[in-house]
Parts: sequence; C-alpha cells; structure tokens
Amino acid sequence: MNTSWYNSVVEHRQRVLHNLADTLNAGFVYRKRVSILWSFWDGGNSGLRKISLKPS
Repeated sequence: MNTSWYNSVVEHRQRVLHNLADTLNAGFVYRKRVSILWSFWDGGNSGLRKISLKPS
C-alpha cells in the first residue's frame, strides 16, 4: 500500500472539510451581520414612517 498517496488523500479531505467549515462559518457571520443591518434599516424606516405619518 502506498502510504504517501493515502496521506495526501487524507490531507486533501481534511483541507476540503476545513474549507467547508470556514465557508459555512463565514456564511453564518455574514447572514447575522446582514440581519442586524436589516433590523437597523427596518427600524429606521418605521421610525421615519411614524414621523412622516405624524400630523403636523
């Protein structure tokens, strides 16, 4: 059995799994950041709406 080939396959699989974990983690962080920004934006919009609907 060629152990160097086996080791390279294992290393490659570990690297792929690591990259996948990094990608999922980055996606989660990005989604969380977007949702925070969206809630700020939504809150600002509803605040502006209330102000504009307020009778002068």
